[in-house]
Amino acid sequence: MTTRILIADDDPAVLRMLERLLHRAGYDVLSAGGGEEAIRLALAEKPSILITDWSMPDMNGVEVCRVLRSLEGIRFTYIIMLTAHAEEERMVEAFEAGADDYLRKPVNPQELLARLHAATRIVQLEADLERQNRSIRQVNAELLAVNRRLEELVRTDPLTGLANRREAMSVLNAIWQQGDARLGLSCMLLDIDHFKSLNDRFGHAFGDQALCETARAMNRLARPEDVVCRIGGEEFLILCPGQSLEATRRAAERIRAEVQALTITCDGQEATITASIGVAAGDATMHKPDDLIRKVDQAMYVAKRLGRNQVRTAEEQPPADRVRVPAPAELATAVARHEAADPSAPPTVLVADDDAGIRAMCRRFLEAGGFGVIEAGDGLEALAKAAELRPDVIVLDAVMPRLDGLECARRLKAHPLTREVPVIMASASDAEADVLAGLEAGVDEYITKPPRRREFLLRVSSMARLFRGKVELMRACDLRDEHARALALLLDYAVALSVTRDMEAILEKTVAVTARLLRCGRVSLMLPDSRREYLAIAKAVGIDPEVVRSLRVPHGEAIAGSVFDSGRPCIVNSPDGAPRDPSRYDTGVFASVPLASHPLVGPDRIMGVLNLTQRAGGRPFSPRELKYIELISALAAAMIDDTLTRRARDEAADSIVIALATLVEYRDNDTRKHMDRVTAFSLILARELQRQRRFTREIDGEFLHDLERAVPLHDIGKVAVPDRVLLKAGTLDAEETLQMRRHAEIGARTIRSVIERVPNVRYLKMAEQITLSHHEFYDGTGYPHQLKGDRIPLAARITALADVYDAITTRRSYKDALSHEAAVAIIREASGTQFDPRVVDAFLARQEEFRLIATELADDHHPTCGSANLAPVEAAEPVSV
Repeated sequence: MTTRILIADDDPAVLRMLERLLHRAGYDVLSAGGGEEAIRLALAEKPSILITDWSMPDMNGVEVCRVLRSLEGIRFTYIIMLTAHAEEERMVEAFEAGADDYLRKPVNPQELLARLHAATRIVQLEADLERQNRSIRQVNAELLAVNRRLEELVRTDPLTGLANRREAMSVLNAIWQQGDARLGLSCMLLDIDHFKSLNDRFGHAFGDQALCETARAMNRLARPEDVVCRIGGEEFLILCPGQSLEATRRAAERIRAEVQALTITCDGQEATITASIGVAAGDATMHKPDDLIRKVDQAMYVAKRLGRNQVRTAEEQPPADRVRVPAPAELATAVARHEAADPSAPPTVLVADDDAGIRAMCRRFLEAGGFGVIEAGDGLEALAKAAELRPDVIVLDAVMPRLDGLECARRLKAHPLTREVPVIMASASDAEADVLAGLEAGVDEYITKPPRRREFLLRVSSMARLFRGKVELMRACDLRDEHARALALLLDYAVALSVTRDMEAILEKTVAVTARLLRCGRVSLMLPDSRREYLAIAKAVGIDPEVVRSLRVPHGEAIAGSVFDSGRPCIVNSPDGAPRDPSRYDTGVFASVPLASHPLVGPDRIMGVLNLTQRAGGRPFSPRELKYIELISALAAAMIDDTLTRRARDEAADSIVIALATLVEYRDNDTRKHMDRVTAFSLILARELQRQRRFTREIDGEFLHDLERAVPLHDIGKVAVPDRVLLKAGTLDAEETLQMRRHAEIGARTIRSVIERVPNVRYLKMAEQITLSHHEFYDGTGYPHQLKGDRIPLAARITALADVYDAITTRRSYKDALSHEAAVAIIREASGTQFDPRVVDAFLARQEEFRLIATELADDHHPTCGSANLAPVEAAEPVSV
């Protein structure tokens, strides 16, 4: 595509000459006879390059630059300023106005074409960058929308629209962090009575309708500050901050009555429902949120045991009816045994009856039907065996010694390990009152004794099938919850990566999310050295710090080195696939099987390797988990590549700026290492000041990072000082002193023009402060603005002392070098006048380091600053200049 150039000049001869030159060079040329016409054409035709004369009658070139740079949303235009004037001020003014280049008239055609060739490359780079930025903004917008939707899904119950268990626990934990708030927190737990029977009788659509109607009723009656949640199945939790237990109980009673008054209609069927509600409040004896949840859960089961459709607190439970809550170890063991059971194994039935003949009959029926059988002679034995063996169905005799069937059923339904197991009540009576009593106790089916074989097997088979289905559903829900947890972690990880640009933070977040998501006790992220000869651990969890520091895996060796070499992941899920003779590199990284090593594949190279091992429970990696590892590796690789590329670009830009500053120093053969010394001195002072409480917040890692890059630019304005002044061997006269002092403002304006083009480079702002103010005196007698005390930026006060120390202890064209002792005496004398006393104190505390650096970085042509035979001088003009 042909580059379009706009020429603005009020001289027709110049316009024609430039038009012919540029047409022959293959450019698309537009012409304007003045500044206002140039702006109209620039807005209408959008040229890539503007060549404008400085002096035009209606609007000069500087005003044209300012107008174009002030307009937002227009295409970038590279501006070259033409002028017949050679003053330095003109050049500075042009660049401050936004010009990109500066040429003097008469124009040299070859030089102009060369400048245009470079300008074309810059315009193309700007266009490429803008396209990339648009693409990135679009991707970020799409990711943000997806993230918002994911977050909504993770926090909301899809059926009722209420907050889900995850959100409920998040809110509860947030309240719990406020000690006073949790003491004023109450809650209620609602469970729809006989919900399973409703589902079985009317269908799941009816059950869903009942859940939604209940949710709406709770929302209508809840306060605005209450948090209404569905935490699973037919259970709802309402958190009531700032409400007493008694007030919550009254609110719960209103909700109970509202639920009882509901008429659920679905597919032409109508029915009413009831709910049992427990209430509890936080108190000083509770140490964690689970204590409150456990208490309200107990209260809800009290309501159920006392007849359902009522509101109760845990304290209303009669002592004889208390249900022993199993210890966490018991729960874990029982649940693990149940989950490990083979789903294809025959269902197991617990038969509890004090009549051995009835038990023997039931065993014959059940074994002939393919069931496993467990026997119990009374209710207490049935309770113990049910909790230990977790049968698929329990058959209870209504009348048994020690504990009858009704009470046994209540306790089974109240026990965390057996509450879901279906219970069939067997009784010699089929009176309606007895059947209702059994149903009220939580029984799922009712049969008469002696059992009839076919009916008995059909009832047991139906209950076993429903229980197995429910177990599978619970497993599916657990899997869904696990998937939601994984999505939430990945979402948090993606959001965290999108807002950080720090390599250390990227590595730390990657290792942390990998360990949490994949439940691995040992995770390491390895990156190559600069020559890509070996891998080193850049960040890890669960690995000995000495191993992290010392381990080096050669390229192509061991598991990690081979993965880095080939770009293919290595997954070992069983001991059979593990190396028979693991190398010392492998034992340093991997603790056990299963293990995974995945490459971080960047756009054009392998960035590193992510290693995982020491899985919780020794579970193998599932296909879904391998996808998680692949996703994390891809995100980490992209961010590491982007950070390294950006770092390389920033370092290149820093190097260019520092190189320009070095050119200033090389004009004076006496100060070639001046920048290095002053930078080192400044960092010593800043680190010493950082130890003082007064400066702890102001001087942090970013301050030191910026200071190291900013100090070398402190004298960049000397580029505008003529050699006859800068290199003069004698004392400067008044006019020459004025010219020398102007370098502070010229340097600051030069850096400001760069900042306007690239406003996000933080160290340049500090460089501008230092350049402008490092000759200000603490008592207000310095230059250029006579700033006083802390109005002088801290970085400038630090650099001022470092600069003067170096000026005293090195030979200059106008003086000999003085000793370190002389410099100490002069600086101590100037404390409170020329220098900040706190900076002087920092210098005196670290002065030996100054002496050492001055010696190590001494210029080759003069003796070190330690030469004590040199006489001290007064802190006069040479010190301040």
